[in-house]
Amino acid sequence: MGTLNIAITGAQRLPLRVTADGAPLGMTRNRHGNLTYSLQTQAQRVKLCIETVHELRSPLWFFASLFFFLISVFGIFDVRRPYDKKGRTMRAVFWVDMVGAPEKSVRFAALPFREGAQSFGADGTGIAQEENVAATDAVLRRRARAMTAVKIMLWAALIIGIVAGALTSLP
Repeated sequence: MGTLNIAITGAQRLPLRVTADGAPLGMTRNRHGNLTYSLQTQAQRVKLCIETVHELRSPLWFFASLFFFLISVFGIFDVRRPYDKKGRTMRAVFWVDMVGAPEKSVRFAALPFREGAQSFGADGTGIAQEENVAATDAVLRRRARAMTAVKIMLWAALIIGIVAGALTSLP
């Protein structure tokens, strides 16, 4: 049985999903804000997939966004991270060879976003890169703009409602 120690640096504000051979990993943040995980495996090769996950890609994105906007009192008490209005997505797939090493450490660093460039840099031995790309998702951009427009309209309706209520209550 081998141990694979995984660390992801520079991704403090990214909503990441990390899987090993298709199974999601419960990554934890250390005191520096880096994601870490220690994976026990019997496999000779481990497939690691790191990708961004966006709420706006879910099937019920509009209702979920609207629900949380209203529950947070029109966004005033919203503790969730704001939407990526530029629609940036990152996906990287790496194969890590575990042959001949009972314990192996690999580190991935999130790179600055550039369209078509690599999204994560890998540091360690026995790492093969299958896919590593940063891209802009037009659907995410369109949905983020639509949700911003809905929020502005709801704020305007709230202000108009308050003003109308105040004017009707005058003698």
